[in-house]
Amino acid sequence: MALEIKNVAVIGCGWLGLPLSQMLIDDGYRVKGTTRSTSKRLELKKAGIEASILDIYDKDQDIEKTLGEVDAVVLNIPPGRKVEGVESLYPSGIERLIQKCPGLKNAYVVYISSTGVYPNTGALVDETSAVRAARPSGKALIAAEEVIKRLCHNYVLLRMSGLVGPDREPSRWFAGKSDMPGGDTPVNMVHLVDCLHIIQLMLEQQPHNEIYNVTAPEHPVRREFYKEQSEKFGLEPPTFLDGVVPHKKVDHEKLVKELGYQYSYPNPLRF
Repeated sequence: MALEIKNVAVIGCGWLGLPLSQMLIDDGYRVKGTTRSTSKRLELKKAGIEASILDIYDKDQDIEKTLGEVDAVVLNIPPGRKVEGVESLYPSGIERLIQKCPGLKNAYVVYISSTGVYPNTGALVDETSAVRAARPSGKALIAAEEVIKRLCHNYVLLRMSGLVGPDREPSRWFAGKSDMPGGDTPVNMVHLVDCLHIIQLMLEQQPHNEIYNVTAPEHPVRREFYKEQSEKFGLEPPTFLDGVVPHKKVDHEKLVKELGYQYSYPNPLRF
């Protein structure tokens, strides 16, 4: 039976969390948001968000007082690639967050993970595929997913592909570069708009203890994707060498078949 959700905590109001919070407020939810920055806290308050400072790496922080009771929580704190010891520090921080705020154990938890948990086998991967990450940040996410499974009674794990949208244009990574490897490698991307709508769908339908990949249905190759994106923003397109680099192709079907979601941006060439 679905919970009646009125109060939502968005833990991590950054590039994804801030527009999510604003959308939820517009939909009538009461939203508590967190940030690690004092200046960002003021920005959140101006947006109508009950904002507070939260750092999962701070062992002395009074987390329970910060969050209080909520009906649902969107846990949207990426591990970060520059945190030394992130493989252990990040999942420990997630566990401490849940342990110190007992209300989270009974709330509906939407955990934002990444398709980076899947290994680059060159194969199509779905939610039943084995997870095995090469990067420390990916290993941290795998460990954090296990914390969620162990401690939370009602959750959904959203494994998101490369995020694209305002102020996050991937064309800038490669603009003007020559002879980049892997021009025939398929990309796994998802637009911000779809991320927001899918999180909203989770709060409405509340699938119980499930995992969903969040990725655009179509997978153009790197050569096509970065050329299209560069031209869109008036940048010099990169050139690519033929062939592929280590990769995987992420399957999107479960979300569509089980929950009936239709992507607003199914083709990354049209982002």
